[in-house]
Amino acid sequence: MPVVKKERGGKRSGPADASPATNSRSHSPISLPEKANVPPTSLTDYILFIYGEKGIGKTSLLAQFPNSLIFMFEPFRRNLAIKQIPNFTCKEPPITWDRFLAYADKLVNLPAAKRPTIITIDTIDRAYDLLCANLCDEFGYADVRGLKWGDWDVVDSRLEQVFSLFKDAGIGIAVTSHSKKRELEVETESGDMSYTMTAPTVKPRCWKFLKMIGDFSIYYGYNGRQRTLTIRGHERLWTSCARSDKFLDPSGNPLYEIPAGNSPQEAYKNLMLAWQGRLAGIDRESTEEDTK
Repeated sequence: MPVVKKERGGKRSGPADASPATNSRSHSPISLPEKANVPPTSLTDYILFIYGEKGIGKTSLLAQFPNSLIFMFEPFRRNLAIKQIPNFTCKEPPITWDRFLAYADKLVNLPAAKRPTIITIDTIDRAYDLLCANLCDEFGYADVRGLKWGDWDVVDSRLEQVFSLFKDAGIGIAVTSHSKKRELEVETESGDMSYTMTAPTVKPRCWKFLKMIGDFSIYYGYNGRQRTLTIRGHERLWTSCARSDKFLDPSGNPLYEIPAGNSPQEAYKNLMLAWQGRLAGIDRESTEEDTK
């Protein structure tokens, strides 16, 4: 992956978003569309964001996708029987941002048949922190408090570049995060007001980036004692659903919440049945009451 070097006097060489991939695209032939775009039909063609309570099974669920590979950024996670990097069996060291980029380059340069169908960044919180720390080292800052306004644009650019690297190679992307209650403020005609929303634990800048590039953001939590996946949330539970014609029940009505069952395999099965419009959901009113 290309990097932006800092020169003496605080100046950097090259634009923050310069990359061979960007340059090659800008010199490609252009053409006007004759027909409407046909959206992809596979869920792994979209960027997935699954967040929820710690230990509920987010990683195990994403590991059920065929030919899935998990980038385990959280340390000491050795309790799952999944295909993951680093490979603790081989005593590989923890992932740094530079090692992540090296793995990414290696994966996209594999023959298409040997590439993973989907990779998971687990968690995006930890990966984002490592990216920021990497930039601090590069620019000579003691910690993230030294990052200036323009430096955060470089952070966004670096994250976008690695996402594009995977997508251009036909590799799906999923990211995970934990959940927490966040105080949000909104402007109204009668004055500002605040309310509490269940949302990811990622830093605000990273959350803004994920809102921009993510297609489906799903909350993995509980409805009573039942584990559920919320596809379409409400004002107190953040989710996003990029396609109005997907995640419908057999009658064609939008699904809001689906049962996750008692195992990662059952959760994956129900998720795919819901994607295909073959699963009945859970009443939305019970979901709203559970998350207040």
